[in-house]
Amino acid sequence: MREVRVQGSDAFVIRSVSVLPESIPAGFSVLAGLEDDESLLIVDLGGTTLDVSHVRSKMTGITKTWCDPNIGVSLITSGVKEQMAVHANTRVSSFQADNIIVHRNEPDYLSRRIYNAEQRESIINVINERQKLLIKRVNDVISRFTDYTHVMCVGGGAEIVAEAVKNLTKVPDERFYLSSSPQFDLVMGMIKMKGGVTNE
Repeated sequence: MREVRVQGSDAFVIRSVSVLPESIPAGFSVLAGLEDDESLLIVDLGGTTLDVSHVRSKMTGITKTWCDPNIGVSLITSGVKEQMAVHANTRVSSFQADNIIVHRNEPDYLSRRIYNAEQRESIINVINERQKLLIKRVNDVISRFTDYTHVMCVGGGAEIVAEAVKNLTKVPDERFYLSSSPQFDLVMGMIKMKGGVTNE
């Protein structure tokens, strides 16, 4: 189909391209095990985008998809960076801000990173406020979907919104999936779809 060259030499040839909404391959393993009349709502929250897909069992069809390029964990990240700059007089990278978000419930970590107790409290307050806003925006999108039987949260922000998504969708525990490796689900699902080995 197309030759890909690196420094003038042939590296490989692209022979075919398969296109799917981004979130769908992440749910491939779950979809493969569903009954014919069941379906999966895949909620993929990344750094800057939210992708939601409603897919029928065994990948037999896509009922609905939605992508919002303005909803992501960056909503919280930017708040932490701004708060650190204004109230802690410290400029941090997005990576550093995301680490603070990841460890937001670990007082020892936060004490080592932010020495002043008032500054720590202001950062936590911003995280909580932005998290509530993020959850509201995610829930607003999910409310557009109906008639799914199972729900899966994936992506880098999955852990942040998973509980709220479960409460909103009201699916039983055994029908709700939160990946232990949400940032890798997309790639691993693509490999499985092509019949590859994942070495889990």
